[in-house]
Amino acid sequence: MRLNTLARHRRLGILMAVVITSLATAVGFLAQDRTLQYRKAATWQATMYAARERMHDSEDPLEGVTTGVWRSSGSYEGDYTLDTVLPPEKNDPSVRWIEHPEWRDASRRMIYASGVSIIYDRCSIHSETAKTISFHLGSHGPAVVWLNGNELARDVKSGTDLSLPLKKGENDLLIKMYSAGPHPMNPDPRYSFSMVRPYEVEKRRNALMDRLWARLRADFKDARFLREMRREQRDAIWTEGWPSGDVSVLAARYAAAVAGLASSQIRTLAAKARTQSDLAEVRAIYSRVRTLDEIRDIIREVKPEKVQLAVDDLIRTFGARYKKGVEYRRTLAALEKAFFQARAVQSDDAALERFGEQVRQYQAVSRAALLANPMLDFDKILLVRRNYGRTARTIIGGNLGVPFGNSWTNDAIPHTGWDNQIAILSDLRGEGKLSTFYQPDGTKIVSDVDLDFDASRVMFSSIGSSDRWRLFEVKADGTGLRQITPDVPDVDHFDSCYMPNGRIAFAATSALQGMPCIGGGAPMAQMFTCDNSGKDIRQITFEQDSDWTPSVHNNGQLLYLRWEYTDTPHYFTRLLFHANPDGTGQMEYFHSNSYFPNTYFYARSIPGDSSAVVGIASGHHGIPRSGRLIIFDPARGRHEVDGAVQEIPGYGKKVESFIKDPLIEGVWPQFLHPYPLADYQDPESPIGGGKYFLVAMKRDEGSLWGIYLVDIFDNITLLKEVEGAALLEPIPFHVVPRPPVIPDRTKPGDKEATVYLSDIYSGPGLTGIPRGAVKSLRVFSYHFNYNFTGGHDSVGVQSGWDIKRILGT
Repeated sequence: MRLNTLARHRRLGILMAVVITSLATAVGFLAQDRTLQYRKAATWQATMYAARERMHDSEDPLEGVTTGVWRSSGSYEGDYTLDTVLPPEKNDPSVRWIEHPEWRDASRRMIYASGVSIIYDRCSIHSETAKTISFHLGSHGPAVVWLNGNELARDVKSGTDLSLPLKKGENDLLIKMYSAGPHPMNPDPRYSFSMVRPYEVEKRRNALMDRLWARLRADFKDARFLREMRREQRDAIWTEGWPSGDVSVLAARYAAAVAGLASSQIRTLAAKARTQSDLAEVRAIYSRVRTLDEIRDIIREVKPEKVQLAVDDLIRTFGARYKKGVEYRRTLAALEKAFFQARAVQSDDAALERFGEQVRQYQAVSRAALLANPMLDFDKILLVRRNYGRTARTIIGGNLGVPFGNSWTNDAIPHTGWDNQIAILSDLRGEGKLSTFYQPDGTKIVSDVDLDFDASRVMFSSIGSSDRWRLFEVKADGTGLRQITPDVPDVDHFDSCYMPNGRIAFAATSALQGMPCIGGGAPMAQMFTCDNSGKDIRQITFEQDSDWTPSVHNNGQLLYLRWEYTDTPHYFTRLLFHANPDGTGQMEYFHSNSYFPNTYFYARSIPGDSSAVVGIASGHHGIPRSGRLIIFDPARGRHEVDGAVQEIPGYGKKVESFIKDPLIEGVWPQFLHPYPLADYQDPESPIGGGKYFLVAMKRDEGSLWGIYLVDIFDNITLLKEVEGAALLEPIPFHVVPRPPVIPDRTKPGDKEATVYLSDIYSGPGLTGIPRGAVKSLRVFSYHFNYNFTGGHDSVGVQSGWDIKRILGT
């Protein structure tokens, strides 16, 4: 009897614990969603509408603050300085202020003056209470800011945050902006200003909306509802609020999302929408147009012929390990007829609708077949998530978190103002789940992620206590953060990779050299190495210009992109170089004296191959860092496209060489950060390499930057994308074989070197010179210009721009 009583008490205790846990969970849910005031309704749209209407105003940093219409005085052109006092700042009544209702918070204000000019803009700000708000100015030149006649700041530079102490009632904000006129490096002078930093507004709104979308997906799990949610989230229908009860705003968003795709009917209905019933009519048209558009997208993007090539290749490569390969092949064959029929009638809306479900089925099976690739069995990917809010779809270039030009280093990337993190993507064959791995302090940028060969440590670049780029490391579980490289004044460290010998290779601006073509106006980076504690730092490259994006070749050597045009007008000379980890044996890997490709960023060695590499072919000027995904193999040839294996997409097509400075403008898709996959069950002989790749990719101008699986057969399979964010730098989170260690051949501190030259007459340089004619060699070194010195005319007019120091004969 006593034992039974104890058992009952134990069961009761367990039950109470479950109840308490459930109550705590429920209370937590209520606390979490108190701001949302979430209540499930009959449909997800009705639920969203009600929750969005009730969304708590306290999340708005500008609660109680409204801005009036921006006004401009126009441009004052002449021999002025920022200190020149002009009529607008004297409140001269003769000034004609022009209203600009089209200007919105954080929008760009272009300056169209041909030379030096002063521009005044002002705005009335109404505040219900006395409060201080943040004001951000992004500028082409310096500025002065007044509030209510009091000067707040003078000579304000770009990227400055100011505090605006508003009084209750009306406030007058006046901005004076100076422009030196168009410049070759900045042909379109512009300013932007916002009452709060845009990322702060986006971050708050995104956090709330993410929670709201998550609740909706949990409550409305039908595939059709989930498709509708993805569609409307993608079109930003619900991102911003609207005046309470005013359905016309939502109706207008539905109509705008399908502008050019629908008849005038939806625009007419949207203009008249006043009730929920009206809104439903507009949404029905929007939904039909979007559904048909999605089916056409599937037909355009999914190629049965390409899918079949990949499935057959996976069956051949992996046999029984590709468990459902034969079944996938049979199912796809059964669905192909309907898919091809849909392709034939896609211009006929009514006919296309009949095949919609079969087209989706084909897409689902082909996706499952491609993601069943055994090379994805690791199921975890390290990546960088960079949130941008509504602007994410148009992001390409400097505000993506890469240097704003292909000639610049990380020094050109803003240190703060970012909402980013290192994340882990799991459930690769499902919906894809993102979790935070490392979140930097505040708004610091995090970039250049690398994983050690044994997957025990993660290294990355971020901003140190000295407000300079430094290398950092955390353990595989995200703990143990430490700064690797020391705080050195005026020097940045970034772009790093682990090397097989335990040392680290990285780029740094320690040489204090400037980019010569702009008078030394931007720091250049060379390659350095250090031990894992950040000590014993050695410089291993000595260039006129920069080295970028190091990685380790299968043979243990270092691969890196080297740019210089010493004594040559050929400024496309960015060569993929290789060298021993100690810096010896430096030479071009391929592309010497070639004009295509202009650059080759983020090159990585193909697993299991002795020479082939994959990288991003990009331009010189124009869009930075992103570009075309091309595989090169110098064993096939080293000049121009002689060694080009294939471009992706481009199955069966020859890669053509051509000369163009902005090489990849208008080219889609755009790629970044390729990572070649292979199966490492046998570390000595990995299989499948050179055919399948993880990439960051932007499919077209209206797409997001997402993580994709791509292959040489031209299949492009989305693994994950996130509205309001760019996903970049994918790295499989698993162990890979450590390449061989190449012994150090240097003698640090030795002041002499031995150079072996087997035949002075070999090569094109002395073609036609008779053997025996050369009697001596003159040895000289270059003295490269320091920061903010040098330029085209520093040594001689349009001559070489570096001093040559003769060492001897």
